Amino acid sequence: LKQVKATNMDETTHAASFKKHLNDLPYLTKVFALILGASVIVTNIAPSLQDLLALVPAYTIPCFWNIVTSGFYEVSAITAIFDVAAILFIGKKLEKVWGTKEYLKFVMLVNVLSSIATFFLFIILFAITKSEDIWFAHISGFAAGISGFVVAIKQMEPDQEIKLFAGVSIANKQLPLILMGLNLAFFVLGLPSESLPFSFFGLIISWTYLRFYQKKDQILGDMSDTFSFASFFPELIRPPATILGNIVFNLLVLLRCCNPSSLDSRSTSSAPSADGFDVEAAERRRARALRALDQRLEQMTAAAKTEVPTPEVRAKEIHEIV
Repeated sequence: LKQVKATNMDETTHAASFKKHLNDLPYLTKVFALILGASVIVTNIAPSLQDLLALVPAYTIPCFWNIVTSGFYEVSAITAIFDVAAILFIGKKLEKVWGTKEYLKFVMLVNVLSSIATFFLFIILFAITKSEDIWFAHISGFAAGISGFVVAIKQMEPDQEIKLFAGVSIANKQLPLILMGLNLAFFVLGLPSESLPFSFFGLIISWTYLRFYQKKDQILGDMSDTFSFASFFPELIRPPATILGNIVFNLLVLLRCCNPSSLDSRSTSSAPSADGFDVEAAERRRARALRALDQRLEQMTAAAKTEVPTPEVRAKEIHEIV
């Protein structure tokens, strides 16, 4: 009986702990995870819905809503598990830091614009090749959102490391390159890579938004060198990456979607000063200092909670004083 009671107590404790962690998740984090999980179930119950919910170039003109739904419609259970894990670990942090409104704006912007860009890409490819495989291709999944997450976490905590196994760890700033490398490897090896366009456009669009448009503390964008497009790549590839980043910037200026003075603010704010002060290094030190401060505050809060005396102890202390 004691063993049964102990087992029941453990189960109750685990259930309470799970409920607490679930309640701690921000609202949209739970909603996005639920939608992606449910989409896999829907796919198995009604496979024909793929024509309506996935991005199919042949059907997009009448079924225009698939521009929105395709980014939240996942057909593979394995991919859905990966998506949900990314939402729970990275998306949760973004929503807590940015707030629900900005987080929703970011995810919707990246997903919808990536779907539109992919649609026009497939229209161009079909016009060139006349291939029905392209015209009736089904493109769906949260790949654009995942690209947006890794770009955002690179900006937010570039030097923070994720521990994998056997002492192996990767820094957040390496995640975008790793993600694109995996997508390209799948494509070259002939493995399922239908979401490659979503992933590629998601990376470009999320970087463009965070670089030039997101407003933080009355400051528009992030023009630091640590978040330049070239910073996503190794030294060998940075020159062509810099050219691509400049093309994106000049195109936005040409379309009057971006202020050309941003380029001046970038060169002014990111260059070392006359006394040799390295702004990039200072930014890294400041980020490390903030993380250390957060950890210290968490430790102090935990210590304060454990040091609060119980009512019995307080009564005993008062009795001794009297």
